Amino acid sequence: MKRIFYHTWVGVAFLVTLGFLWQSTAQEMSSIEIRRKFRKVIRLLEEGQEAEAGRQLDEVLRALLRHPDEELILELVDEAGYQWFLRAMMAKPKPGDSEEDRIAIERLAKVAERFL
Repeated sequence: MKRIFYHTWVGVAFLVTLGFLWQSTAQEMSSIEIRRKFRKVIRLLEEGQEAEAGRQLDEVLRALLRHPDEELILELVDEAGYQWFLRAMMAKPKPGDSEEDRIAIERLAKVAERFL
């Protein structure tokens, strides 16, 4: 239990830190929209679309940074599951990926690593 609590706080702290990296003018998302978008991230990674999953995860993180909600973050982490985070952490750019795709995939892996 201590480990889960520790990793939750590490994840929350990481999300807050990301706020300094991302500035967004996008409209605010409700918790329902955040859940829907995060489910899309899960599906995209399962389909092997790592770059798009990374871009969509960026949108989820930006929304969570504007309105941090620890309970929602815990729900999202639980919904994705340990195996999903391992899979995201192992995502690597493929030869021929664009620079934008490479960056999105690498960021996806780094964010997943922070949650584990």
